[in-house]
Formats: sequence, C-alpha cells, structure tokens
Amino acid sequence: MDAVAERRGRSLNLRFDNAETLMPPNDAPPRYRWQRVVEYSDFSDWAAISRHFAPLFAQASSLAPGSSLRQEARRIAAAHSNPLDRARAALRLVQQEVRYIYVGLNGGNLTPATADETWQRRYGDCKGKTALLLALLAELGIEAEPVLANNAGADDGLDARLPNPMMFDHVLVRARINGTDYWLDGTLPPVAGPSADPVMPYRWFLPLRARGGSIQPLEWRPAERPDEVTLHEIDSRAGFDQPARITTTTIVRGIQGLQQQVQFSALTPAQLLNAFRQQGVGNTWQAIDDVQWRYDPAARASVLTISGTGTVDWQDDGNGARSLTLPGGGFSPPERRARSAEQNQDLPFYNEPGFACHVTTVRLPDSTHASHWSFNSGFDTRMFGRNHYRAFELRDGAIRMVRGSRIERRELEAAIVRRDNARIAAFDNTMALISYNPTRGRSDTAAGTRVPATYEIDWTADYVPCLSSIAAN
Repeated sequence: MDAVAERRGRSLNLRFDNAETLMPPNDAPPRYRWQRVVEYSDFSDWAAISRHFAPLFAQASSLAPGSSLRQEARRIAAAHSNPLDRARAALRLVQQEVRYIYVGLNGGNLTPATADETWQRRYGDCKGKTALLLALLAELGIEAEPVLANNAGADDGLDARLPNPMMFDHVLVRARINGTDYWLDGTLPPVAGPSADPVMPYRWFLPLRARGGSIQPLEWRPAERPDEVTLHEIDSRAGFDQPARITTTTIVRGIQGLQQQVQFSALTPAQLLNAFRQQGVGNTWQAIDDVQWRYDPAARASVLTISGTGTVDWQDDGNGARSLTLPGGGFSPPERRARSAEQNQDLPFYNEPGFACHVTTVRLPDSTHASHWSFNSGFDTRMFGRNHYRAFELRDGAIRMVRGSRIERRELEAAIVRRDNARIAAFDNTMALISYNPTRGRSDTAAGTRVPATYEIDWTADYVPCLSSIAAN
C-alpha cells in the first residue's frame, strides 16, 4: 500500500493499475482475511470510544422519579437476598418480558432507548435491553457496566485495528457480583442466566466507562465441557435376531443449545413426539415410544432423549459369529493442510474450537458369554491441535465405548502442521467394531480403561470422561 500511496495535505490518494487479486492465506486465522484495507478514525484510541459512548448508556439507564421499574427492583430485592440471585432475576425479567426488536431509526443504531421507554414499549434491541438491565442492577446495588462486543466473530486482530465503533455489533452487561465477573445478555432466552464466560466466543471487548476503557482480550482455553454429547444405548439382551430397545440422548450447549431451547419450548410434548416419529421412524427406529426434552440451566444445555425399538444391523460372520460397527465410534483421517506456493508458508494455521463426545453402550444378548466378546483398538492421539480419543470397556454384560474430539490449540505454528502432515498416513481411522465369536476367547487391548455406560453417570456434569485426561481424574 505504501508503494502506491500519495499524501497531499489532508488527502490520501491510492492508485492501482491492473492490481492483482489478493487471496487470503489458506487456513489462516480470521485476522489474515483483511486485504488492502485503508482505515481512518476520528478517535485517538479505544478509550476515546469508551468515553464517548459511556454517557449515552448512563443517561439511558437513569430512571425517572416515578418509574415503575423501581417497583420491579423492589420486588426482586424482596424475593432474593443473594446478589447473584437478584441479578439472575433482573436478567430474566429483561429477557422474558421485553421482546427483541432492532431499533435503528433517528440515531438509534448507536444511541440506546431509555430504560423507561424500553420497559413501556415491552420491546427493544441489545442497546435498549442493556440500558434496562443496567437500571435494574443499579437499583439493586449491583456494580455493572455496558460492554461492546462482536457477535459476528470478526474481532480477531482487533487490537491491530484503528479504533472504530463499527467494529462492534452488540452490547451486553458485565457485572461484578460477590467478587466475580459475570456476563449478562438481555437478548438471549430466559434460560441463559449470568455466566462467568459469555455464550459467544469473543476475543476482544470494550467496556464503556466515563474515564475511558481500553479493549480487553478474553483468554481462550480448550473447552472443559463438551459442546455436544451424543449418547447411544442399544439394548440387545433379547437376542441378535430380536428388535432392540434403542435410546439416544443429545446434550447440546452454547448458542446451538439455546436455539434448540427456542425451537423445542414452543412445542407440546405430543407435538414433539409426533415430529420425531415422522422424521425418525424407518431409519434408526422401527417405532418411537417417547421423546423427552428439557433445558438444564445449571448445565447450560439442551437435553433431548428419544427412545423406541429398532433393528440392529448385526453382521453375520459365519459359524454363529456376529459383529457390529458402533455409531459415532470412528474418526475420518485429518486432511492435509497446505497453502499454494505464492502464499506465506510461515503464517499460523487455524482451528475452529470445538469439543464433541460420542458414547455408545451395547447391552449384550443374554444368551452369550462375556468371554466370547471382543472389540478393536482404543487410541489417544493428538494431531493438528486436536485430541482424538477412544476407549472401550466390557463390564456387567455391556460393551461401553466413548469417543472424544477436542480442539486443544486454536492456532498452530507452520512447523507443527508440516510435522503432522507427515503423520496422516499413520492415523488410526478404524471404525469402532465389537465382535462375538463363540469359538474363541476374548482378546481386547484396553484392559484397565474405565468407561461408564450411558446410564451410569450424569453426562450433563461439568466433567465427563470424554478424554483420557478427564477419564483419569
């Protein structure tokens, strides 16, 4: 850019003749997607933006002397003595009683409607809901501040940009309660209470303060709880040739879990059962008997359980032997990660964070003996910043399998990528296979590994044995 820039007084002229198209480096972090960008700003730094917008929210969250919101705050205070419970009740009021509608007219794209206006209208956008929540928290004596953030995921590299308020598309509240910072988002469904981590994976945020605040990073760390857990229970105790009792449970967290909450909470149990019968019968199930759904606020997860009967696809291996490929048990080999020759080969590579867990339990036919069953290998492999884990156990008449996949490094140095490219050929991508052979004894290779069945533990808990490091604790 410097090679073509002409500076004349207060003007800048950039002239390109037949400029080549620039392509962002393949597989690089999002901040490298910016190409040939000229930025300008009237703000000297991020603190100037903070100082500029803080008074707007301070004014919007100031209540009129006769505001009915004061009565709402008194009601919350009378019902709850703990500050965190009070904050949770105030947040739920904003989420549940005020519909989300974007307000962008007459300067409303940046200026919040007042708390009283939003409460009277019973609708508001993130700005109005934030002002309303700030007003309630102030009445309850809870320290809180508005925070600008980017919900679109476009905040990687924000610290290298010129200060620009349009880099943010969302505002929410950060409160200090009992010595801990909590995030409160009035635009989320009412099951999303105060949390130590925001629901959205922000990299940077800007607190709005009268004296100014600088952008602050949010430290990234590998997820401690799976974003999604899928449980399969196949009850074949009646025999190989009989329909099995099949139960599947999915536990979904984060924004996808909240989307399920919005979708499923609008349905009656009968409607939910009918919908899954129409979609599911003929695939896994011959019949679906029951569908249960709930949102668990403590686990911050949507929990869906479907149960019924179905035919298990046992492979006939001859002479009474059978085998079965377990659902959710295999890994596809990683793809080779590389860039074209004209791109920078030394830039880091990017992993989209995620943590998924599959658990399958097969209750074995009562007519068989445990010594005639076996299963293939487990493994614990790290490649391209991802942990691939699988373990089996045969116990109490059931084979249990757990398979976990977690991103442990969001960015990878090019040298690590080159090393792991050379390891792809050796990656174990075998499917999870269990086998029954009445003519030979058991020959598993995972002695000592403890794998709980789908029905033995609470899989919505904070720590579930989906990885070797967690299984060992």
